[in-house]
Amino acid sequence: MLPSRGVLFYGPPGCCKTLMAKTLDNEYKANFISIKGSERLNMLFDESEANVRGVFKKVRGAAPYVLFFDELDSIAQQRCGNNGDRGGAVDRVMNQLLTEMDRIGA
Repeated sequence: MLPSRGVLFYGPPGCCKTLMAKTLDNEYKANFISIKGSERLNMLFDESEANVRGVFKKVRGAAPYVLFFDELDSIAQQRCGNNGDRGGAVDRVMNQLLTEMDRIGA
C-alpha cells in the first residue's frame, strides 16, 4: 500500500486538532505552516485563487512540511452554493484548493 499523503482532523473547537498537528510536525521534524482560511478568502479580482496557489508554491519548497489549515470551513463550503458571493468566488477558491492538494507529491 502507498502511504497517505495527508490527514484531516475535524471536530469542535478546543478538541486539540492544532496540538495534534504540531505533534506530527515535531515527531517528523517537518516545517509547520499554519494558514488561516479566513485570511485567504479575498473576493476581489481572483486574488483568493492566487493566494492559494502562492501558499502551495511556497510550501513545496519547504518539504517536508505539515500544512495546517485553520478555519478551513470558511473556505470549504458546499460547492455550487454561490450564496451571494460575487460570482462564485468561494467555489473557485475551493476548486483551486482541491487542485493544489491533488498536486502534492509523496
